[in-house]
Amino acid sequence: MKLNYLKNSSPEAIDRIDWDVLQVMIGLWCQHIEVAVKVLYASERQLARQVLGHLDQDLWTECFVKVASTGMVQFLQFGEGIARSHRAPEKLFKLLDIFETLDQCVPTVNTVFEGDSGLELRARTRELQKLVCN
Repeated sequence: MKLNYLKNSSPEAIDRIDWDVLQVMIGLWCQHIEVAVKVLYASERQLARQVLGHLDQDLWTECFVKVASTGMVQFLQFGEGIARSHRAPEKLFKLLDIFETLDQCVPTVNTVFEGDSGLELRARTRELQKLVCN
């Protein structure tokens, strides 16, 4: 996965991107976040459990969330940038794609980032879903 497009996450930067390019970036984001949440982070959580499972669950879960949150936050920042950028009629269907993708990812996010240590990521994911609708 090439994730260089995630660097353009501010609404101002997104507003400067050509619409054809932005459509491709949003399509990639939808694919990438789904793979990251359902495959990568789910597998990393299993690995953390296998390696650190002898520790208290809250402790190994916190370690996992600290490692995984860096990448997850980049995905969320890009989505937030899209949602906060200039509204235009042509963006409606892409915002719906983002909403649908998040809707498919939320159950896995809730499972993978469970517990107190994952509370912020779960909340931020739900907030992004709401932001896309507003």
